[in-house]
Amino acid sequence: MLIFKVLYEKLVELDTKSDPRTAHLSLEASLKCTFALVALYLFVALKLGPAFMSNRKAFEIKRIIQIYNLTQIVNLHDEASRERTQFKKGQETLGFYVNNNTSKD
Repeated sequence: MLIFKVLYEKLVELDTKSDPRTAHLSLEASLKCTFALVALYLFVALKLGPAFMSNRKAFEIKRIIQIYNLTQIVNLHDEASRERTQFKKGQETLGFYVNNNTSKD
């Protein structure tokens, strides 16, 4: 029980030292939500999912995955092209402003 008490105290300490930039995000604002989501995922992945699929044949999703992958490639190419164009113009890219002015005052 001492181990659980120490772990709980460390978690509470970490929870108070969280990044203030994530305070407005409801799922990331607290470690309790994060651990609850991880526990839910593990329950579904390790218990509920296998029990649900025990008497079923596997889904055929090869075509869906191919279409998804192709869509991701097209979207990535489009986004990279836009970023490259903005970078050449000296505009803000990926959240950072590119300053082409190299003169020192």
